[in-house]
Amino acid sequence: MVGISVGLYVGIGGRPLFPGQRMAVVFAREYLHLHLTGNSLKSILETPKIPKVFFDIRNDSDALYSQYHICVDGIIDVQVLELATRNSSKEFVAGLARCIEKDSTVSGDVKRISQRTKESVGQLYDPRKGGRYEVFNERALKTEIIQYCKQDVELLPTFWEVYSCKLRVPSNGFWQSAVKQATLEQIKLSRSVHYDGQAKTKVCGPWDSYNIEDSKEDRNDDVMIWGVMRA
Repeated sequence: MVGISVGLYVGIGGRPLFPGQRMAVVFAREYLHLHLTGNSLKSILETPKIPKVFFDIRNDSDALYSQYHICVDGIIDVQVLELATRNSSKEFVAGLARCIEKDSTVSGDVKRISQRTKESVGQLYDPRKGGRYEVFNERALKTEIIQYCKQDVELLPTFWEVYSCKLRVPSNGFWQSAVKQATLEQIKLSRSVHYDGQAKTKVCGPWDSYNIEDSKEDRNDDVMIWGVMRA
């Protein structure tokens, strides 16, 4: 993860997915020349050679796998990065709004505009606010929907810079490995037949204090063993 050059920042929008329903919107922002000629979106999402940044890969992976048989790889989940680099409790993951408030480097005005956009679009798609999810399926897309999806993806580079800089510190070697493993496990879970994208337990982080300490002890043991062997 150290020194990675990100190729693509991706966000997927639509209604909560249930059997027979389709994702509605995919927004991506390219940050490298990907030489896309002859490459499908499926091949890009599946290759480990092009790092792709998502915020909470679980539901997006679920939709891509169940609807289009796409097995994502090369994924960087900035929600997991935030949790790993957080100094406080790691019991619960942070939502996008919390990350914008706490860690985004954009101006206060941009943050307020982003929040207003989320609130107004929420009234369009959220049934609890009088909206309907079908607005994501309408063509042409409403300008507000486009801006809503676009702004979330445009914030991902900021989060990647903030969290990856923290993770590059040599003393965070444990967390570099932990993030990679947790992301792979999240993706594996999202492909299982029992995965529930609306489960309340989704707010729980992939680690607790016990398995963190156990993993750190195992890693320290490995370092000592291999260090002695090299000596």
